[in-house]
Amino acid sequence: MLPSEHVKLSNGGTIFYKPLTPEADLGARLPPKTPIHLYHGSEDDIAPFAHVDLYEGAIPGAIVHRPNGRYHQLNGDLAEVAAGVRALT
Repeated sequence: MLPSEHVKLSNGGTIFYKPLTPEADLGARLPPKTPIHLYHGSEDDIAPFAHVDLYEGAIPGAIVHRPNGRYHQLNGDLAEVAAGVRALT
């Protein structure tokens, strides 16, 4: 039997997943000065909202976006992500 933190319920049934933990050296393995943007909707019911905090801690200098009221796929609206990509060029 899996621990309860490995089981998630959705409208389609039960999903079994392994909780994510970023590798300790993740930030060090990325090319220097590479802009890293993390997006995680505050209402995501698939991936725990706290995961973005774990990755923020593992990737020094990461820019974290926490769109309020947005779900796992950011409600199908990637305009904020696209704007962030355009700003990089």
